[in-house]
Amino acid sequence: MPEHSKDYAELKKAFSSPKPEHRPYTFFPLDGDLRDGDFISARISEYKKAGFGGVVLQPTSATQPAYGSEEYIAAARELIEKCKKAGLQVALCDDVDSDERHPSGRAGGLFVAEYPQYRAKRLSMIEYICTTGEHVERPIRKTGMLMSVCAYEVDTGETLDLREFVVGDTIVWDVPAGNWNVLQFICEDDDESDCADYLSYEASLAFLTYTYKRLLGEGDPDAVAMTVSLGIAYQTSNRRQWSPDFNRVFKKEFGFDPEPFYPALFFDVGPNTTRYTALLINCRAKMLTEGFFRALNDFTRARGIISTASLAEPKTTAAPWLFGDGMAHHKYLGAPGVTLSRAYAYGINGLKIASSAAYCWDRELVACDIFHNYYLMGRNILYSDAMNAFARGVNLLMARDYVFGEVKLRELLADWCEFAARAQAMLRGGRHVCDIALLYPIYSLQSQVKLYSARVDADFEYPTTPVNADYMNLINALLNFCGRDLTVIHPEVFGKACYAEDGVLYLHNDYNSEQFKVLILPGASMVDLRSMRIARKFFESGGKIVATDELPFTAFAEPERGEEADAELAEIIRDIFGVTKDDIDSFTQVYYNKNDAGGEAYFIQLSQTAADGTDLISAPQLEAVLERMNVDWDVVIEGQPRVENSGILNLFYPQFEALRANRGIRSGGMFNYIHRYYAGCDIWYFSNTTTADCEATVSLRGIHTLEEWNPHTGRMRRIPCEHEDGRTKAKLVLPSKTSVFWVSGK
Repeated sequence: MPEHSKDYAELKKAFSSPKPEHRPYTFFPLDGDLRDGDFISARISEYKKAGFGGVVLQPTSATQPAYGSEEYIAAARELIEKCKKAGLQVALCDDVDSDERHPSGRAGGLFVAEYPQYRAKRLSMIEYICTTGEHVERPIRKTGMLMSVCAYEVDTGETLDLREFVVGDTIVWDVPAGNWNVLQFICEDDDESDCADYLSYEASLAFLTYTYKRLLGEGDPDAVAMTVSLGIAYQTSNRRQWSPDFNRVFKKEFGFDPEPFYPALFFDVGPNTTRYTALLINCRAKMLTEGFFRALNDFTRARGIISTASLAEPKTTAAPWLFGDGMAHHKYLGAPGVTLSRAYAYGINGLKIASSAAYCWDRELVACDIFHNYYLMGRNILYSDAMNAFARGVNLLMARDYVFGEVKLRELLADWCEFAARAQAMLRGGRHVCDIALLYPIYSLQSQVKLYSARVDADFEYPTTPVNADYMNLINALLNFCGRDLTVIHPEVFGKACYAEDGVLYLHNDYNSEQFKVLILPGASMVDLRSMRIARKFFESGGKIVATDELPFTAFAEPERGEEADAELAEIIRDIFGVTKDDIDSFTQVYYNKNDAGGEAYFIQLSQTAADGTDLISAPQLEAVLERMNVDWDVVIEGQPRVENSGILNLFYPQFEALRANRGIRSGGMFNYIHRYYAGCDIWYFSNTTTADCEATVSLRGIHTLEEWNPHTGRMRRIPCEHEDGRTKAKLVLPSKTSVFWVSGK
């Protein structure tokens, strides 16, 4: 990875003449014979001529010699050396044809064939319907490990732990009055999956060793720069991936036995259902994080390699059912990653989650697998989605090779690679600057998961999004309409690395330290107390807080602390917003509270329904609330194109394609910006992917002397500025489908 620019002069040089390590990567599909010198030389020559700085070697079903064979290993090693000699950095994709349909963790199906003990496992529920007074003698299913055996009363949701009624391998129980079912929960191999057990560190490390060790050997530690894992998600029937170690890990994490509460994964079990569900689903997510992602981190760091990975459908609002926790998994990656696939603007939501994870856990690189199987490509898309990615925090593009198949695009690649290299040279290193923090509502999302068993008819199952999950809508409203950048903060980081003082919320990291003036609490039914205690202190010291859609009154806490924790949470909500749960009615659009220190709190109730069925706070309404606050905003843009997407960007691909949403996004794109402080310079990047030219007046906090650096042309010029009241004002002229850097620091 590149050395950091130390000052303005080095930054200017890096922009004018980007180093090879600043250049984008391209995927190199190994869809031919690796022993064919002409095939290899032609591909390497194409990539070098286009201006790429690195390649992602991607085995395919057409790779010869056969993937995983000794001949393949020898040929791949030679290919790595040829790429290095040509001046191309090398990244290794860890699987065959890897994407969300053929994810990492398979080694082309070879891994579990050789190591069946490491196959992914699923949780199965065996249900027996009882009658009142029946004497039950049911055998325990022996296809896997018994995780829990319970009785469930269908009408009341009451559950009974039946372990004391297990005699040998049989459940012996006399059914009381009521409508009872006997439930067995079994963790068993999923014979339909050929994926490694992501929840197991041992299995994940074995997969990585199997995939890479023979290829890398003990040779040159600089042979490979990165590893790339794609399509990570729960890889079992109906996403019911589980672990035989789950009960032990859960008890260690939360201090109590989870077995009596397994029915909460499938049914309503009474007042504490959401709390039990959140704890169980949270534990599973942590096992994935501490399994595959920690193993990947340990394996690559020990070899001096940077790891990146992308989740399957990283745009997904309802993350827990599909892949657990859309932010926390990134904390072990050298470069948090995201995939933009299928169509222009599809997948945009995942960008801010990945880049915010980098800010939360102090990572420099944010990687993006871009143009993955786009059904439509052209010059505008080639540039526009790259600009969208850069403005939302990406600084390492990995472009799909198939763009070489488009003659017109092939001719554009040299200029595009220069553009991308200039942008990436500017967007690496330093720290992110913005005024708004948004708390990631992961516990609320986890509390609303329900597992099920059903026949899978479609190629890919999509989760149902909870109606109160409005955080993706808020992110898009802030970025695309209100013209406000933000950082999404995971509650784990919020509780450990954030503190409030004098009306400022601080994110304290070694490198990426940020200061926020506004905290947004998106719609949530559950939240952790540590975050809310800090939020109250922020408000009491003069901070500004905006909550939307639903205030949380259930604490993420162990059941024995539940009542006490809920009472404390209700007190915090009342202190901040001036309301109790019973005070809230459907007729009041905005609740407002303030204190003598200058703290302000707004609770905005829903006003619309988004295209994906979730609650939606209108972007103009959100903007009106932000304008009411007495905040010295970092960036104010008068006259920017405003785009209100109304939830279109949240749609999964079948609906997205059916609505032609990629063509129907108003103005054809969005106007975004990002501000970074790097090499002693303030750097602003403005991108306009709408179809309208932009002429806007930009007001920046602080006194600056500004230069415009154009990543499309490489040209630089001074910008006339006005200074007043501690701010700098200048004119931004940004034609459609272009972007520009403003730099202050000479």
